[in-house]
Amino acid sequence: MTIGDVQRAYLAIFAAREAGLNASADQMKAIAMCIRNRVRQGWENGDWIRVMERSCDTRANLGRPLAEIDVSDRDFQIMARDVDEIYFSRRDWQKEPSRQSMPDLDEAIGNAVFWGFIDYPFTTWFTEKVIKDQKNHPQKSGMGVMLFYE
Repeated sequence: MTIGDVQRAYLAIFAAREAGLNASADQMKAIAMCIRNRVRQGWENGDWIRVMERSCDTRANLGRPLAEIDVSDRDFQIMARDVDEIYFSRRDWQKEPSRQSMPDLDEAIGNAVFWGFIDYPFTTWFTEKVIKDQKNHPQKSGMGVMLFYE
């Protein structure tokens, strides 16, 4: 097992937990793409594990429970299957998305690094630093009750 294997496994679990109960595979993937974007932008010196561990510092919502992992959940299985495509994505260096099965999702997320859920209260930090700063953090897309910001 390599450190890359550990990072990819952690990314799949992290994204599934953050997406919450009854999340779709696309919602999980979108969060994983935001983590990928943070790593690519040099957050925590590009350390995948530290980026995920420190994500609570930039969490958008108050009191939102994390999901428990259910390995028999089909959406989690899809997330785990596709995590390599997100982790190894060349989207930052190419105009075309890295995989034909995810071009719409990859394009929708773009360079977003923040995500939040409109059905839970936003933290004061998130409201002030992200939502109210549309010049530096424009809203990129939405997916159900989820919003994504650059």
